[in-house]
Amino acid sequence: MARHTRLRLRPAREEGQTRFLLSGFLPDALPRAALHQLLSVVAYWSSEPIEAVLCAADPAGFIEVWCDALADVPERHLCVRFRYGCEDRFSE
Repeated sequence: MARHTRLRLRPAREEGQTRFLLSGFLPDALPRAALHQLLSVVAYWSSEPIEAVLCAADPAGFIEVWCDALADVPERHLCVRFRYGCEDRFSE
């Protein structure tokens, strides 16, 4: 099956709001400026910080790469959590 990025939109419970789910694949070497720009725009549009959950059960190199990249995103735009034992919710 081919990889793809998916944006799902559906009405939210509050009138005038849309619930969205974005899933797909990003390269580990995503430029920090691009990640900062992406998360900052989504935080601005949603009027709340983005919660990033990193699966701590994955190889340490994965965590290090993404912690370094996310460190450049302002705290007002991002909340980082670590979860041990993440199941793969993105596979379909």
